[in-house]
Amino acid sequence: MHSRLIGLPALLLSALLQLSPLVRVATADAAALLSPVMAIIRWAVGAAAVAGSYHAVSGATTVTVTQGANTVVATANIPGNGVVNITLPVTNGVAVGYRFNIQVSVPSNGNPASYSMTGAPPGLTMGANTGVLTGITQTNAATYTFRVTRWKSRPPGLQSDINSGHFKSVTLQMNVVDIAPAITVDPTPVTVNAGEPASLTVSATGSNLAYRWIRDGIEVPLSQPGATNATLTFAAAQTVNSGNYQVRVSNSGGNALSAVVKLTVNAVATKPAIAGQSPALVVVHPGEPVTLFVNATGTAPLAYEWHRNGQTVAGASGAELPVTEEAFGEQVFFARVTNVAGSAESSPVTVRVRDLRLSPPTVTANSLVLRLSDAAQLSDRRYRVETRAGITGDWTPAGTIAADAADPSLTLPLTADAAFFRLVPQ
Repeated sequence: MHSRLIGLPALLLSALLQLSPLVRVATADAAALLSPVMAIIRWAVGAAAVAGSYHAVSGATTVTVTQGANTVVATANIPGNGVVNITLPVTNGVAVGYRFNIQVSVPSNGNPASYSMTGAPPGLTMGANTGVLTGITQTNAATYTFRVTRWKSRPPGLQSDINSGHFKSVTLQMNVVDIAPAITVDPTPVTVNAGEPASLTVSATGSNLAYRWIRDGIEVPLSQPGATNATLTFAAAQTVNSGNYQVRVSNSGGNALSAVVKLTVNAVATKPAIAGQSPALVVVHPGEPVTLFVNATGTAPLAYEWHRNGQTVAGASGAELPVTEEAFGEQVFFARVTNVAGSAESSPVTVRVRDLRLSPPTVTANSLVLRLSDAAQLSDRRYRVETRAGITGDWTPAGTIAADAADPSLTLPLTADAAFFRLVPQ
């Protein structure tokens, strides 16, 4: 028995020469051609397996992808190990459950087929024995290209390591999208004084959220802190920041608008100040009406409260107070004006109720002098003197008397006729 090179087809010989360190060619004579060739082929394949190589199964591929009881896609006759025009939807934050079945029509030694995957987004894994893609993604919304391979072990008698088996691979795409946003807590209205801090906050669910605050229908300038965050902040709010605000929350899955809320920034509040009021003394006669008043400045709204002899006057909440006193005497009034910055009180006003009468007239040779009684108590009041000839008839003006005059009197010509006189407050 001797060794010699066997005449082989060129293609087979080329393949054997690449494995020549591992191939032993032996035969007894030229007539024994079939058995040595088969032995060489078998040895060559065995040698390749020992070296760790593997083989893609030729021919068309069929891939089926299911989700639960539903078939997501079933594609047949994929040439070789090519790209499949399949896009699988995956949502950030939502569990994935795709099952892959890639046909590998080659002999099996009874060992189960295995799956592997490369290039999928983070968070996803594939069961080696099940072909089930599971996990939860939290990544950028985008389209990812990934590859799924189904391995099948070698025929009986050869090494059955998965890395030396036959396989079919398909390349697919995965479209990762975000859960559409949903507003869970709307912003709430805020009222502050100028110079004070203010903020508006929204809460929303979803992944990869983007925020954009809007005031009165116009997007808030990006220079404003928080214009693109969940919280819009004003370190020292000003009146120009007042308005109706809402926020748009968006991602690749859609967008959501919050409710519209009002931010109110009040001008810097100033305390009330009394700018004017009734005189310190007001003289009236029984039943004669008078209106007390107070003028005040300060940040609105201003609230008024009147007091009479130290007691609050019920229902008196305006800048004026109508008064009608019937009894003789004096009553003391003042007003308190209040706003958010403080309060101010008017000076006291005394309302004096006095009788109105003339002193007995003074008669001279040619005149009749009428003089106010108790004129000093009547302050600066002025009175019109009216006269008529009898108990009945029309009154006609005769002149005026000023209570604060040096001589609060009126001198009339003396006549022989009787006359009646009365005083009318002016």
